[in-house]
Amino acid sequence: MPEHAGGAKFVEDLCAGAITPRFAFQPIVNLHSGHAAGFEALARFPAPQCCSPEPWLRFAARLGMRSRLEAALLRAALDARETLPDNCFLDVNVGPSLLMSPHWH
Repeated sequence: MPEHAGGAKFVEDLCAGAITPRFAFQPIVNLHSGHAAGFEALARFPAPQCCSPEPWLRFAARLGMRSRLEAALLRAALDARETLPDNCFLDVNVGPSLLMSPHWH
């Protein structure tokens, strides 16, 4: 979990792009056609930190790095977009603080 001795370095490495998260792409299905219209990007961290990103986002907030981490995750999700079909949209979740942050602009 984030509070272990290497937690801050893990967050810093994610923010710097030294560690790349992987993504699970949850299909969003068009109910009329039954086909995937888009996908939601769900970040997953490599072992041994395997867990939902939420504990890491809370930990990054305590370090004053939440918007940096969210920006890094968003960039990685956009980079992973190329693995999806061209005719599908990509849905991502970000906090409102990121939209006002200089880390995204």
